[in-house]
Amino acid sequence: MTRRAGGGEIVRTRPIAASAPTIGRGADCDIHIADLAVGLHHARLAPGGPGTVHVESIASLPFEVGRRFVHAADVELAEAPRITLGNHVLTLTAGEAADEIIVTVEGKAGARGAPSPEDERAVFAPVPKVLDKRRMAWSLALVILLACLAAPIAVFHIGHGRATIHPDRQWSSGPLSKVHAFLGSRCEVCHREAFVAVRDDACLACHGAGRGPSAILLTAAQVRVEGSPFAPRLILDHAAFARLRAATPLPSAIGPRIAAIFERLFNHSHDRCASCHLEHLAVDHRPPLVQSVDRQARATPLLVVVNRCVDCHARLRERVSSTALLDVPDWGRHPDFHPLLTVSAAGPVVRRVALERRQLENPGLYFSHRLHLAPGGGVARMAQMLGPSRGYDAPLTCGACHRPDGAGRSFAPVEMVRDCSACHSLAFARRGGVLRNLPHGSVSRVVATLKAFYPVPPGGFAGGGRRIPGLAEEILEWWRRARGVGAASSQAARAIRLTFAPGGVCSYCHTIGRPRDPASLAYAIAPVHLSLRYLPLGGFDHGVPAHHLDSQNRPSCGVCHGARQSDRAADVLLPRIDQCAACHGRTKAQTASAASSDCAECHSYHAPGEPTSRLSVRQWGPPTRAGPVGLDTDRSVGISWTTAPSIPG
Repeated sequence: MTRRAGGGEIVRTRPIAASAPTIGRGADCDIHIADLAVGLHHARLAPGGPGTVHVESIASLPFEVGRRFVHAADVELAEAPRITLGNHVLTLTAGEAADEIIVTVEGKAGARGAPSPEDERAVFAPVPKVLDKRRMAWSLALVILLACLAAPIAVFHIGHGRATIHPDRQWSSGPLSKVHAFLGSRCEVCHREAFVAVRDDACLACHGAGRGPSAILLTAAQVRVEGSPFAPRLILDHAAFARLRAATPLPSAIGPRIAAIFERLFNHSHDRCASCHLEHLAVDHRPPLVQSVDRQARATPLLVVVNRCVDCHARLRERVSSTALLDVPDWGRHPDFHPLLTVSAAGPVVRRVALERRQLENPGLYFSHRLHLAPGGGVARMAQMLGPSRGYDAPLTCGACHRPDGAGRSFAPVEMVRDCSACHSLAFARRGGVLRNLPHGSVSRVVATLKAFYPVPPGGFAGGGRRIPGLAEEILEWWRRARGVGAASSQAARAIRLTFAPGGVCSYCHTIGRPRDPASLAYAIAPVHLSLRYLPLGGFDHGVPAHHLDSQNRPSCGVCHGARQSDRAADVLLPRIDQCAACHGRTKAQTASAASSDCAECHSYHAPGEPTSRLSVRQWGPPTRAGPVGLDTDRSVGISWTTAPSIPG
């Protein structure tokens, strides 16, 4: 059924001989509907029970039945159901014959009606209130053109020699800092949208640490080619933006508080990178005036402290109830350390545990600090015999085994060959006047070294003695040698068993897993995992003299680490927070040894685990493989570390 332009209906009847006719916009559909809101093959009709028709969609396209959009429905012909597809309604009724169904297709009223002229004028020609909008836009554009383009050009041509303001200076708010000066006049690198403030994504395009290694390397290579004096310092988000905004307290004054509420309501918060790290400012901290844009540029962008750490963390749980962090209003109420301890060396499995009592970990190693640091005994005599030329004192000190890393703020991992083998020798034999040493760190390499040193005699076999004669035994012996089964001679097997036996060279420090078969040489060593950073979210700096030297410049490791009283490697030799607060939680009026109590001494906002005072700048150096993880893995980039003031932002 269609309608005439002047009114009235046109009814066209067509029989369809199909048991399951299809409905859609396609020309091959049994019931064709010329409507763009209808799919090419939208639905299908199928017989249901007596007086029932089953309607199902094709290709997951819904249709409307009884004011509900469904994908399948069973409708009763006696109720004259109406099925809506796009702008057309299908009414199903029973025919005269028993198996006849009448489908009436009709367009919705007004679906194809043309809009009235009044509606068109209301949409495309809004009624002006004060001034016509287009007229106002042209007026403002003309004012901007005259003030910012025509006037500077006129001043330049009329009195260029007497001009005190260069025409281009009104566009610049000041010089770029020296670390960003290589960008030159390419403002679009940071100012990506006209009349829109610099957004965080522009800063994170170079400084974001959440990208993949290939993207970080590509950025580092690009800025180096462009002439940047430093590699971009990567930063991590302190927390998710929504949680940061919830944790930030509102200003105390009523006016700024209302303004902050509206800013948060309309998602126009000032918690951006550029809110704290300000560019285009000269070294004298004054706003850059037009007449003084050529003043000396800053070395780094100006850092503005908007909120102190305690502003958020003093009452953090009141604002962010789901946080696992404890409230820290001051040094006197700083929670105790929660170090990352090795619960199991297999894996390894690590877990954060509070130091409220003496904690133990499972590094998979036997070691006694008390024995090695004792002023008397065999260890002290051994160190005295080795002497200062080998780097040892009598008795031993912590520095004999714990060596500073390249940055000087922590220590390099302890290595057995470098730090322990002078006393715990790995030599097992001497041949040709040369000591032969066992490799460290691999059971298979130890076994292979001993097998190679004590080979099977020519013509003999691994077990020693005589071999059963016969072709079958010769073939079996050849097969054993080809597979490496029983390839150790009797001397090699004895040396392997002595190495891993109780009292052997490996059992002094390691837990040995012995084979069930006494004839087997399949030994194993329990995994070892020594923690390098117990406090990954804290940036303690051992390079500070007061942290490792006393008033007479002597090592003072024992003040914080009770190593002389430890007989187990499982002891966690970390100080309590009270030990740190003895210096950092005081003032000069309380004690002469008072140190800074600023949170940034151990915690950095953008780089957790790095103290702000020792943040490093990645400076370009010759191509090298040594350097920060993720930046110097490509020889074409070449980045090295140097200690320098941090570059905010």
